[in-house]
Amino acid sequence: MFESVRIAVEPLLDQGERLLEGAAVSLVPGVPQPPHELRAPRRPSEPARKLGGPIGFLARAAAVVNPLTAAAEGVEDRVTGALNGSLLHGEGLSGSWQSAAGRLVIRLYDDSGTASGLLALTDRRLLMVVDQAPIWQLFASKHVVQWSAARTELVEFRRNAKGTRQRGRVDLVFRDGSWVGITAANPANADLLVAAFSG
Repeated sequence: MFESVRIAVEPLLDQGERLLEGAAVSLVPGVPQPPHELRAPRRPSEPARKLGGPIGFLARAAAVVNPLTAAAEGVEDRVTGALNGSLLHGEGLSGSWQSAAGRLVIRLYDDSGTASGLLALTDRRLLMVVDQAPIWQLFASKHVVQWSAARTELVEFRRNAKGTRQRGRVDLVFRDGSWVGITAANPANADLLVAAFSG
């Protein structure tokens, strides 16, 4: 585990909780983006709030003028993105949006809008930690727990799933039978995560 992961995650742990392993991860390319209606509304940034009046007016006007095209383009983008990703990299998600894996994906797209973060395994929980510092503050960090689940909710960290090629891929398999694929930025960290979960 990199020291930067430890520094980011340890302040977010509960009293007495031990960090076992952590790594920078992202969802595999075959995972579809959740529908917008399932996501929590994104909080606008400070510049967006200041510019929101004129720019927001234009965005709302465009949606009113052609709502069918906007809706169709959104569905088309999600379907083609997931299809292209799954053809090249294998399936990335098994389960509905209400499953444990689906809820993880939805939470990753809430607020941060990205499908990446720090995956941290403790003696009690699995955490996904994201940096919510504004992008213009290059050297600041504001790490928060975006998602967590008790270790008892997870059945397996499955390495080297059939039909996939990502070297750092791990499938997180949940008790309800759903699973989601993640990939570690450094493939060696994927092995360390699996070993920490199994040990």
